[in-house]
Amino acid sequence: MVDKITILEAIHGNNPCFKRAHLIVGKRTPFIHDTGANEPHAGRYTDASAWLEEKGYWTRRFTNHWNRPTVMKEVHAFGGLDARGNFVIAQHLPFDYSAWGCAGKFNYDPMAHIQIETCEDGKKDAAYYELAMENVAAFFAWLIQRGICENDVSSIVDHRTAHRWGGANNHGDIWDWASVQGEKSGTYMAGFRARVQRYLDRGPVEVVWHYSTAGMPVCKMRTWYNPVARQLQVCLNRIGYTCETDGLLWHETLVQLKKFQANWNLTNDGVCTRETWAALEKAMNGGVPEIVVAPVVQRYAGTVKTSKGKGISLWKNVSLSGRVCKVPEGATVEVTGDCIKGTSAPAKFGAYNGYVDTSYLVNRVNL
Repeated sequence: MVDKITILEAIHGNNPCFKRAHLIVGKRTPFIHDTGANEPHAGRYTDASAWLEEKGYWTRRFTNHWNRPTVMKEVHAFGGLDARGNFVIAQHLPFDYSAWGCAGKFNYDPMAHIQIETCEDGKKDAAYYELAMENVAAFFAWLIQRGICENDVSSIVDHRTAHRWGGANNHGDIWDWASVQGEKSGTYMAGFRARVQRYLDRGPVEVVWHYSTAGMPVCKMRTWYNPVARQLQVCLNRIGYTCETDGLLWHETLVQLKKFQANWNLTNDGVCTRETWAALEKAMNGGVPEIVVAPVVQRYAGTVKTSKGKGISLWKNVSLSGRVCKVPEGATVEVTGDCIKGTSAPAKFGAYNGYVDTSYLVNRVNL
């Protein structure tokens, strides 16, 4: 048994299933799939932060993550490995949204399923199979304990069972994986349900939460329901900016969003940009705003002097790339920091704006 599970909330805001936002109002029961692909990393399917994909350990090698407008399927979560080989439950949908992984009426009211895809490997690693099954079983126990799913482990199903009901295609999972591990056709799901029951009997399942907003699009003010706005409201409430979770970016939600943006030194215009989503992610993971220190402004005035007598170049940015123009030798310029704010030069040379190496100033005076 595992001591605790890790859940990474990485909602897929661009997936059509999320945008459809079909709320579940009836019963919810757990549904276990497996991916049927030899890739145990959850990052293959999940659009999330660098916490899930870390350079030097694992990065996505495919472009088939599910947070795309063309992917007409979605499940509530994927269970697989993070970058460093730890098992994680990557949540793609809010638990009160219907998924599109299991087709048919049984995915909707009155008996919807909380669906998880378990990231399969090459099927021959018994230790990984046990790790995956134990984590998913603990996750299902947590769903039951939280009241998200029905308190009846006998309701847990796989694709084969759902197909017999008429609610799914005839996938072999998760039997195809279990059979390689020596499970029996008539008892493997009973064994999995027993795993879930052991966690229920042991007591509350401990969860370590991480949050990613990498999959969320820009959200602007709207007066009609928007699932992206609803997720924004959930995030704001989580870090103490209280507002309704009605899916309307309006009134008090705008006030709270602007307050958050101001507190985090962002443009407080009420538009949840990628920058704002990133700040929300940092806040939900325990981060704090960076302390903004006012820059030290050094001002000089001096006469431009060069060795060749042809003036010096101005640059568009401090990386010294992209010439703008040349300041002629003999011109008197005023410099703030390393940036010329204005010039006092002969009229025929006009005014100059850009960056300059202050070593070209002679007879320099501090202003």
